[in-house]
Amino acid sequence: AIENLSPVRSNLFEKKVKSYQPTGEFKRIFGTCFDIICQELDLTSDTRTVEMSFVSAFPGEPNVEGKTDTQATDPFRVALVRNMSFLTLIPLAHEMVHVRDLAKGFLVPTPDDGMIYRGKQIHKQMAAKSREMNGLDSIVMPYEREAYKLQGPLVLTILEKLPADDIKWFEDQYNMFLPPTTLKGYVEKDMAAYQHKLDTANKLFKGYKAQNRVQPY
Repeated sequence: AIENLSPVRSNLFEKKVKSYQPTGEFKRIFGTCFDIICQELDLTSDTRTVEMSFVSAFPGEPNVEGKTDTQATDPFRVALVRNMSFLTLIPLAHEMVHVRDLAKGFLVPTPDDGMIYRGKQIHKQMAAKSREMNGLDSIVMPYEREAYKLQGPLVLTILEKLPADDIKWFEDQYNMFLPPTTLKGYVEKDMAAYQHKLDTANKLFKGYKAQNRVQPY
C-alpha cells in the first residue's frame, strides 16, 4: 500500500502506530533478504536509505501489512506489520517495489492526491473508487498490480539465495503458531490468491469504467 501524506501527517509512522525494532536472528536474516531484494530491483547503486519500521498494526486497516510513504524519498520510509517469520517477506517485497518506483521516478504523487505512474495520470475519481472495493482496492491501480505481480517472484528469489539454515529458521518461527508449511508453499499459495483477486477486481473495475465512462490510465 502507498500513502500520499500531507505535511501535517508526515509523522505517521512515529505517532500513529507503535513501532518495534527487530533483534537477533530475525534482524540478521531480514537484512540479508532486504539486500537480495535491492539487488533484484536494481537499487544497489542508489545512495539513499530506506527507513524501515515494524508496527503492531495499522489502526482501522486490519488487512494492510505494509505502507510506503510517497512523500519521503531521502530516506524512503516503509512500515511493515511485525510478523517475526517469513510472513514479513511478502509485504517487504511488495513495498520495496513501491520504493523502486519512487526512486526511479516511475511513481510520482501529485498535489491533488493523484498519481502519475510511468508517465500516465491516474484519474482521481478512479483512485477514490478503487478504495471502496472491499479489499480489492489497491489491486486495480497499475502501480499496485506491479507490486503484487513481483512480490512472489522476489521472495522465490530470496529462497534461491538464502542459506538453508536461515530458511529453516523462518519456517520454524511460522510453524510454532500456525499449521506447518514451507516458505515456498506459502509463497506459491499467495501468488495463486493474488491471481484470483486480480480476476475478481478486473470484473468489478471493468463494470465501473463502463458505467462511468472513465479511462484512468
